[in-house]
Amino acid sequence: MSCLYAFGDRNLYVDILTSYGIAPFRFPFLDISAHLAVWECARQGVDVIMANPCDVLQRSYSGTPLWIAASAIPLGVRDTAAVGWILDLVFLVSLSLLPSPRCLLELIFVLAATLSTMVIFALERANIDALLFVMALTTGVLAECRLFMRVLGYFVALVAAMRLRRSLSDAIASQSFLFFVMPGTSPAMTTFRPQTSWRSSRPLP
Repeated sequence: MSCLYAFGDRNLYVDILTSYGIAPFRFPFLDISAHLAVWECARQGVDVIMANPCDVLQRSYSGTPLWIAASAIPLGVRDTAAVGWILDLVFLVSLSLLPSPRCLLELIFVLAATLSTMVIFALERANIDALLFVMALTTGVLAECRLFMRVLGYFVALVAAMRLRRSLSDAIASQSFLFFVMPGTSPAMTTFRPQTSWRSSRPLP
């Protein structure tokens, strides 16, 4: 979609999003642009919690302080397109880690979820929830590995849960998230294999 915007017919880009019921902004990856603006302004000493003049919509920041602490990463608003493409690509590749559907009905459910309005909208905006999904999936994969990798997975789950708690302003949300991902059993992993392990659900080479 973003390639259509950058290299193709922008009217077609708008028409496709409109058909999904999405009102496109004047450029793609609006949400990740706001997070990159946080880094850009934080490096300049701006209190982005009060106001963020680096953001195109002047949106103040209300997420986890860990994101502000990572502002030393030399990325800013100018990198919106590159970061948005990478985030969307990582999300799409991560779908291959989900259990494979075993029948036509399961395949239809997977395609319907993947091509749903909310997924398309999240990818068009490069919403941070796409990163949360990848982190949850990563936690589940690492939970099947050795101790060190499992601990690393728990750390990923903790960071994701902190982000979820801040975005929802609800402690219960983060506790529920940890309940699913700490044992390596996120809802996405148990959709098709509720009684089988993650390792056994993978197709044989």
